[in-house]
Amino acid sequence: MDGCDVEYLVKFIVHSYKMWVNYNEFMVFYNEKLNKTMIVKCRKRGNDVYQTWFRGRYHQFMNAFEKEEHYFSFFKKERMVKSPLVFATLTFKHDNFMKIGEEVGLKFNRFMARLRKRFKHIYVLARSWQCHRDGWIHIHAILLLDTWLYGPKQWFSGFRHVSKKDGKVSYRLSKHMVEWFKAQWVYGFSDFQLCDSLRGSLRYLSRYIFQKQSESEVEDVDIQTLTYAICWIFKLRSFSFNYRKAYTLFSSFKTLLTHHRLDRVKRNSNSNLEDMHGKCYECYWVLVGFIDERSPIIPLNGFFEVIDGYPSFLI
Repeated sequence: MDGCDVEYLVKFIVHSYKMWVNYNEFMVFYNEKLNKTMIVKCRKRGNDVYQTWFRGRYHQFMNAFEKEEHYFSFFKKERMVKSPLVFATLTFKHDNFMKIGEEVGLKFNRFMARLRKRFKHIYVLARSWQCHRDGWIHIHAILLLDTWLYGPKQWFSGFRHVSKKDGKVSYRLSKHMVEWFKAQWVYGFSDFQLCDSLRGSLRYLSRYIFQKQSESEVEDVDIQTLTYAICWIFKLRSFSFNYRKAYTLFSSFKTLLTHHRLDRVKRNSNSNLEDMHGKCYECYWVLVGFIDERSPIIPLNGFFEVIDGYPSFLI
């Protein structure tokens, strides 16, 4: 597939995605005990409901690690440092657009399998996809050595680097280690740098998840919308986080999970619900149907509403 074909294909994907995400749909629930109907706007990848939910969830991650230790400090301007955290950026050669999109997860898993031949207990703590301005996908990931099994002497070594272009400071892996890492990613360009803390690495990852950045080359859409469109067509999760490993290694995250469940989608469906005015509605809400934006009965605020009686408008 040549560059011209890819350009038109990406434009078609973005156009199809916009048609889907901008078409507002609503879920209709009924509570027989209260004889009330609840109408809730559907969460779609990239729409306003999704953005609000995802940002809130991500900031909970950030706050969970606020008191965790820093492995080194950017302010001390240390020349050499050690850290068990590595931020990886992995790109692909522009060979076959569709094949890369369909196999991006498989290729990343193969990369991790190669790393574990040398570091048996290295894990992906967080991972997200992002698109280049032309629509080609690449990967950002936070890699973590198990700090229970690897002591500070076994952590990755790195040196302070100041960019000549913009003066930004980063800590790069030592030469022999970065060459080894790059040799494990055989599908294109790769870059690796050390992270000072888990919260700092998540903050850095959020730059690629939330910021709209520059306009893309496709229909003047921003990078974030383009990324949503490509992930949508290839059925890729926009962001993933290793709950199990974070729960094992970080005490503050364990406390957060115990008292405030992060994944609100998996919250008990029979728990009490509250509306925007704080009024509590008892359990047993049953999904009875869907309506779209053409329906005469949609929430006045565009997101959520509870009305009396059975939703006879569905019949």
